[in-house]
Amino acid sequence: MNRGFSLIELIVVIGIIAILAIFLLPVSLNYYQREVLGKTEDQLVWLLKEARDNAINQKNGSFFGLYITNDNFIIFQGQSYSQRIIAEDVSYSFPLSINISGLKEIVFAPNTGIASPSGTISLSLGTASTDASQDKRDIIINELGVINY
Repeated sequence: MNRGFSLIELIVVIGIIAILAIFLLPVSLNYYQREVLGKTEDQLVWLLKEARDNAINQKNGSFFGLYITNDNFIIFQGQSYSQRIIAEDVSYSFPLSINISGLKEIVFAPNTGIASPSGTISLSLGTASTDASQDKRDIIINELGVINY
C-alpha cells in the first residue's frame, strides 16, 4: 500500500490553484490600487488642512501653501511657490500610479485662510478599470479655503 500523492492528484491541485489565481489576482490588484488612491486622497487633504491651519494660526506671520509636482506634495511658506522660503519646505511623496490634475499650487492667506486660487484637485488611478467612478477622487477648495472631498 503506497502512501502519498499520485502525479494526477498533484496536477489537479496545481490546476485548481492556477485557476483561482487567474481570477483572484486582478481583483486583489484592483482593490490595492483603490486603497492607494484613497490613502493618497487622505494625505493630500491632510496636507491642505495643515497648510491652511499654519496660515490661519499666522505661523511665522506668513502665507502658507501647497505645491504639487509629478511625485511630491510640498508645503511651503510664502505668497507663492516661486517666492517661498526654501528652508521651510516640507515635502511628501505620493505613488507614481496616481495621476493628479487641476490645481498645482494653492496658497492660504494669514489669519483668514482664504485660498488663492480656488478650484479642484482631481486624483485618479493610472490604469483603467471596470468601475471608473471609484477610480477618481475630487478635492474642492472654495474661495474661503474650505476643503470638500
